[in-house]
Amino acid sequence: MKKIISLIMCVLISGMMVLSSCSSENLFTAADDEITVTVNCDTPRGWDIAKYAVTATDSLGNVKSSESAAASLSLTLKKGVWSFVVSAYDATSTELYKGSKDSVDLTSGTATSLSVMIIKRAGSVLLDISAYSQAVEGTPTSISVAASKNGFDPVMKSAASFNDKVSFEDLAQGAWTFTVSANGKTVGTMTGNVAASALIKLTGTYTTTTSTTTTTTLVGPTTTTISTPVTGDYYWTNKDGHYGTNKTINTWADWTASEQIAQCGAYDDPRTWKGIQETAYDVYALYAAYDDTNLYLMAELVNLPDERATFMNHNYAGSDNAWWDNRDCPIGFILNTGKGITANGPALEKNAGAIWGGVDFTDAGGFDWLLYHSSKYGFAGHKSSFVGVGTPGFFHVKSTGFFSYDPDYCLSVNKSNGATLADAGTAGTSGITIRYTRKCQVSKTIYFESTPTDNRATSGQTGADLLASSTFKSAATNDLDMSYWYTIPLATLGIDKAYIQSKGIGVRQITPNGGSLMDCCPWDVSMVDNATDPCSDDESTSHEKEDVDNITSGQARIGK
Repeated sequence: MKKIISLIMCVLISGMMVLSSCSSENLFTAADDEITVTVNCDTPRGWDIAKYAVTATDSLGNVKSSESAAASLSLTLKKGVWSFVVSAYDATSTELYKGSKDSVDLTSGTATSLSVMIIKRAGSVLLDISAYSQAVEGTPTSISVAASKNGFDPVMKSAASFNDKVSFEDLAQGAWTFTVSANGKTVGTMTGNVAASALIKLTGTYTTTTSTTTTTTLVGPTTTTISTPVTGDYYWTNKDGHYGTNKTINTWADWTASEQIAQCGAYDDPRTWKGIQETAYDVYALYAAYDDTNLYLMAELVNLPDERATFMNHNYAGSDNAWWDNRDCPIGFILNTGKGITANGPALEKNAGAIWGGVDFTDAGGFDWLLYHSSKYGFAGHKSSFVGVGTPGFFHVKSTGFFSYDPDYCLSVNKSNGATLADAGTAGTSGITIRYTRKCQVSKTIYFESTPTDNRATSGQTGADLLASSTFKSAATNDLDMSYWYTIPLATLGIDKAYIQSKGIGVRQITPNGGSLMDCCPWDVSMVDNATDPCSDDESTSHEKEDVDNITSGQARIGK
């Protein structure tokens, strides 16, 4: 009996040894074919992240995923080529960030780690707090605005006065609450939605208690959100990733299509609705470049109907005013560097009017620099010779949100009196030089909406119709078209090349006439929203010469 039991035990032990041997071989094979990967989620500081998630996918479509409250997550994967997607979430499981890393080769080696940069979904906001001045008696010694959102660190900004525009950058997308305080006491709150890559002016109706028994309702300015830039065939902004180029512009030949950041259709200024007998105020394209020292801008302005009299039924080319540099037309641009206070219009202090006497408009994107000069700037007309007229100025916004003729805020741009068109003259206190020449320097063909045979009023077109139209024709550029080139020291703007490439700046070319804008690039439908109405002092021309244009289209971006 003992022998039988011993025999059975030997058999069992032998079987267990075989099973154990097979199990060890399987484990060894699996471990040898797999690799442990640690994914480090590289996120910006100061954001309250509740959860990270990583998903890995190999070339065969196999998927593995992991979640953790920690920023480092581990995955055990088969050796091969994998792609990784990482996300970060707040306490409500709202995705805040996402990043990816493609084609990571894990075919060899042992345990490894990699970092994936998570791109934050962020935006900016510009607050007008002027309405809250009604809730405070006297002049407060301190004013602050706090931005708060569940799951995020609060952000605090200060203001010198209720006239300040308070700017917040890099806020997470979604609803934020902004609390305004004066002398340490809350005077009111406002809530608004922050969107990606858009500067929003938050306003509305606010209620605040000024005492234990009194409630005051404060009404702020109107709410304005920047619309999505146009990216069509004829009207476009930063199309196909065109944000200007990192290059030095030394000659007109250095400008190429690579530098183009915005385009409008030709023959789209207000006179094409009413006042076709008048000269063109028509900008067509905008270009930008930058290097370690300067920002370079170039605008192409066109004069289509004079040259194409057979189509437009008008021929104004016999007059000197057909030439941009033979008539005194204000032109220039606005810039938004994103550094500190911005204005949304060219207003002077309080009720002192606007720069250059009544050219009134607003731009929802805000701006901190404004250049005005005459199209008659500089030397050598095509048919005459003269020194440019007017006093060009490069205006910088004050901490109050207004502009000023004070020399600290109005930098000079000296007129050229050289012997050739290429001579820019001396730079003045701004360091800016301006050059101009005949014809469009880059565009050899311009496009224009061609439905009306005389003026757009007879067809009932609106600005929106113009943008949506597919009935465009093309024409060659000619001597009546002009190009204006500006060289602006980065030191004047208080930025450098690294700032342009990491943050980016905004720009819009503007072409006023009298008290209102007539055209701009990037284009905005406000340029023609009153185009069919008669001007108060001349029924043959457009009311656009005297209205206030409220621009809501996005500015062109340079660098980013």
